[in-house]
Amino acid sequence: GSGGRVVLEAFQLTLTGSARVTSNGGGGGKGSTTTGNNGAAGADGAQDSNSPAGGGSTGNDTGGRGGDGAAGTTAATRGAQGIKDGFGTKGGGGGGGGSAGYIHLRSAQSCAQDPSAVISPPATGGCIAP
Repeated sequence: GSGGRVVLEAFQLTLTGSARVTSNGGGGGKGSTTTGNNGAAGADGAQDSNSPAGGGSTGNDTGGRGGDGAAGTTAATRGAQGIKDGFGTKGGGGGGGGSAGYIHLRSAQSCAQDPSAVISPPATGGCIAP
């Protein structure tokens, strides 16, 4: 699914090197088949990095792979088309990856953000990454 929205507001906002603020999209699911073989779900959006979540890719041979979810500055990808095998089984198309959400950081005082902090996707609101 989509990443959602995160808003952090404080008088003094300080993000240490261990801070993880993420709103990444999840991967799309693999398509199922005309014979009832389900495809696999895509991965959840990363909670501690800016790595895209992979789309579903297991479960059957004819369903299209799911698209990757958006993370960091990387856009979500579309799912692949399904195929028809030699036995006549058709696969459905994979679902598209979820979009990244929105992160808004705001502080009355100047913000302090460690370069090792993970903010994905990049935040808006005046707390500029070092």
